[in-house]
Amino acid sequence: MATPNPTPPPARPAITFRDFSHDVHAALGTPGGAPTVRGGKFVVVAHAADLHIACGPREVCAYHADVVERLARALGLVYSRAGAGQRCVIDSPAWEVLGGGHWQLDDQAMTLELSGASQAYGRYPRAVADALAALPEFAGWRISAV
Repeated sequence: MATPNPTPPPARPAITFRDFSHDVHAALGTPGGAPTVRGGKFVVVAHAADLHIACGPREVCAYHADVVERLARALGLVYSRAGAGQRCVIDSPAWEVLGGGHWQLDDQAMTLELSGASQAYGRYPRAVADALAALPEFAGWRISAV
């Protein structure tokens, strides 16, 4: 009698961190690229069990919707703007903006601070700081959510 194969464990959710500062400062021709201390607005977007944490620099992201739009364009997703441009919706029910806030990152001090909330999307899930701290690119960093 054949032994059935055990059910594989569920896949761990993927966590993706995107800091659009590097792209923006390259496009602006900023000497030396993105500053080592930078910040702006961020959003947390879910796709199935996966999370995308996208950070937009204050120089070009006046609204959290600007960050959602940059993420949608980077991923090749269809999106639309609403509410006098203050909301951006990814046109797929599989994608959901969970919230947003403000971010401040310091490469030299190895710190990332998340704070506040988005008027358009609400407060980000507090567990995001722990999820980011578990990423290899943030090994040794101090990540706080206030």
